[in-house]
Amino acid sequence: MPSRNVENSIYCYGCGYPGFIKSKCPKCSPKKDGAHVNAIQVFTCFTLPVALLDIEVYEATGTVCADTGASQSVGGELMFNFLLKRGQKFIEIDLAVCLDDD
Repeated sequence: MPSRNVENSIYCYGCGYPGFIKSKCPKCSPKKDGAHVNAIQVFTCFTLPVALLDIEVYEATGTVCADTGASQSVGGELMFNFLLKRGQKFIEIDLAVCLDDD
């Protein structure tokens, strides 16, 4: 069987170097020399208001925290089971996801 070139689909998103994810890229990830210990104290407060919405689904009401920057929302297992019990039809799809470990 003749050999063929197969294009690598993994590239460092930091510099584009093929075959590496950013955290393992020899071009743009600094070499780690050892462990360093630091201590910091952080205080924070939320200054932006949270968007709370009262919703009704199949005559059941509830309050949800809305992500105002999102184009879609994801419901959890409780919502899925709730809708399933009320006859909502779902389809199963396969979804390929590529994650960066950095």
